[in-house]
Amino acid sequence: MFYGSPSDKLLSLKLLGRFFKAYPEYKDKAMLGVKGGMIGAFSGCTGDIDRLRKELLTAKELLGEKEIDIFACARVPDDRPFEETIKNLVQLQSEGLFRTIGLSETSASSMRLAHQIAGNLISSNEIVVSPQTLLDPLIVESIKTAEELGIIIIGYSPFGHGLLSGQTPSGEGDWRNHLPRFQKENLDRNLALVRDLKELAKKNERKLTEVILGSMNAYSPNILPLPGSKSPKRVAENNAAAQVKISEEEMKEIFEILNKNPVIGTRYPESGMGALYVIC
Repeated sequence: MFYGSPSDKLLSLKLLGRFFKAYPEYKDKAMLGVKGGMIGAFSGCTGDIDRLRKELLTAKELLGEKEIDIFACARVPDDRPFEETIKNLVQLQSEGLFRTIGLSETSASSMRLAHQIAGNLISSNEIVVSPQTLLDPLIVESIKTAEELGIIIIGYSPFGHGLLSGQTPSGEGDWRNHLPRFQKENLDRNLALVRDLKELAKKNERKLTEVILGSMNAYSPNILPLPGSKSPKRVAENNAAAQVKISEEEMKEIFEILNKNPVIGTRYPESGMGALYVIC
């Protein structure tokens, strides 16, 4: 409901609506998730049932006959108890507005609470998962909890906003300049991880993308990596890389590299970290 352009936040939904109208054969092949509830740009999220219902009706109108498979509040709403938000989502799902409930940036304990209320209607939790985060205790706990509850972890930014593929900020206008991990005092040390992973990939005759996406799948069958790309060719490459089977011996080597090169800097500036992994 907000991943559009600065002038039109609904642009992505409009694009998808046009796509499914032109290619209706993809309606049942594509898994479509929609996130809503955001009040501010990167913080402030509401679980108000009337606001969410209005967003869903707007999304359904734009998407035409394509069903919304997953609907999630983009962050844990901070304007009411978490339990109330989940109950509101259960009610909206019962009205036929979407198929399953997603979570986003939600802690392991909050996943349990949501599952207690909504059961198997909880399909996923979208959090950042990459080789950089597989040593993060909060991420690890979320993954293990998801395995226990039968919830899929949608692992966004598996390449660390491009850092793990060696893509550094392209100029002053690159938004990643604001991220602590890309700032000068941290960047060189974080790129050491990339250099070691590249050497491992070369030794094992793999592409770097295969090491990164393959290691996530090897870590847990409940992780669904969600890399972003502007290039159709890169999308196809990532999809192929995600099918690669990483051996136990390779995983040991990967974790030796991760332990040798701890991540320096937080994911976002301090102002953006408060809405992540809210414990309810």
